[in-house]
This record gives sequence, structure tokens and C-alpha cells, in this order.
Amino acid sequence: MLDHIESDLFPVPKEELNFNQIFLMGHSRGGGISIIKAAEDSRIKKLITLASVSSLTSVMPVSEILDTWKQKGVHYIFNSRTKQNMPLYYQLAEDYFANEQRFNVLKCESQLDIPHLIIHGNQDETVSLDSAIELTEISDTAELFVIKDGNHVLGGSHPFPESQLPDHALLAVNKAIDFLS
Repeated sequence: MLDHIESDLFPVPKEELNFNQIFLMGHSRGGGISIIKAAEDSRIKKLITLASVSSLTSVMPVSEILDTWKQKGVHYIFNSRTKQNMPLYYQLAEDYFANEQRFNVLKCESQLDIPHLIIHGNQDETVSLDSAIELTEISDTAELFVIKDGNHVLGGSHPFPESQLPDHALLAVNKAIDFLS
């Protein structure tokens, strides 16, 4: 996406873009991936993660099922919020194992030299607050913002039928705006 934004194919005129203010935000596993990308790409100037994992191995099913996963080609993880069985195809495991050092979230966090806001609810039922603490402790540039009584989706839901943000999500948005200003 970053390459696309800089290309002539991107539909927004270049004079309307500020390439010195490219910020990245990610939630949960996307937070871990955002940390990896921010460590790899100097175009990213600030980073915000919400309920981020501190390890992508939490994506991988336990080692006992690897053989079955490989044989079937897919393993399903039940999402308790959406009530869906989410497929994880075995190529994910292959890619992870082929790039294990690159996908080390904590190593990437320790290499970051840009401001990083870590937002996490202390009642997160999916990713423990311990992940946020671990990321903060290994970083020289991270700031931890804990949302009291906040869950993994900061009061949101899938789908979100309301017109107003939940209080916890609004806290996160306001903190993010202050951080990016």
C-alpha cells in the first residue's frame, strides 16, 4: 500500500499528500504486523497499535495439530464475537516458519526508533494486557495507554449498528488524535 500511495496510479494528487507524515495503525494481529512493517519501512513516522499481540505465534495453532493442519490444508479458529469459524490455510504456517526471524514482533519492537502509542484495555479477553506491557518494556519509544475496563474491541461489535462510538473506543480515538497531532 505504501508503494501504491507513492505511485502515479494512486488517485490522490501528490500535492495533497504529506509523505513525511505516514502513520500506521493496527489492531490485534494487525498490530503485530504493523510493528513488523514499521520496523522495516522508514517511511512510517508514527505507529499506533490497539490490543496488539506481542507474538505472531499466538496466530498459530498448537504444535500437536500441525500434522493434521498440513494434511487438511486448513484449520479453523472460532471467533467468539462474530460466531464464525475463521480459516487459517497451511500456507500461513509455511510462510511463518520460512520467515520466523522477520516475524518476531518483540525483536521488531525493540528496533523501532519512531513514536509508538500502545492502546490496550485491561479487560481484554482475547489478547492479555501482558502483551502491551511486554511491548512497552522492550521499547525505547513506546507509550502505553491502558483503558480501564476496556475489552478487545473497546466496546465495539461486529457489525456495529450504533451511530456513536462506545466510550472506550472514543477514549482510544481521542488519545490517538492527540498522539498524532
